[in-house]
Amino acid sequence: MELSYKELNKKFENKETFILYFDGTDGDVLEDTLNRVLEKENLVAYTINTSKLSQDEINTLRYKADYEEPSIVFIKEGNDPSILTHITDVYISDESLTTRLTALGFIDNKNLSE
Repeated sequence: MELSYKELNKKFENKETFILYFDGTDGDVLEDTLNRVLEKENLVAYTINTSKLSQDEINTLRYKADYEEPSIVFIKEGNDPSILTHITDVYISDESLTTRLTALGFIDNKNLSE
């Protein structure tokens, strides 16, 4: 689900926990992997297309979530807890992404045994 800059800022202000995908281009491999895993695990991620943002908006976002493009960032209670949790490997496997989502609490461990 693509968010506008204003909608994304509201999520940060409301201290929400969510998966955020930074996309500067369309149709990349990382996005395909993310979409497969989200569908399988019945999860939602939000997309921000940085090519639609002003330079000031990009600078503000980099302060809130230091990101690369493309990347998956895990926001916890309105904060980016660590750049070390970001996924920037465009060739990450579905299994590795699922493991990361589980470790970060987005997927319940009991789902892995199904």
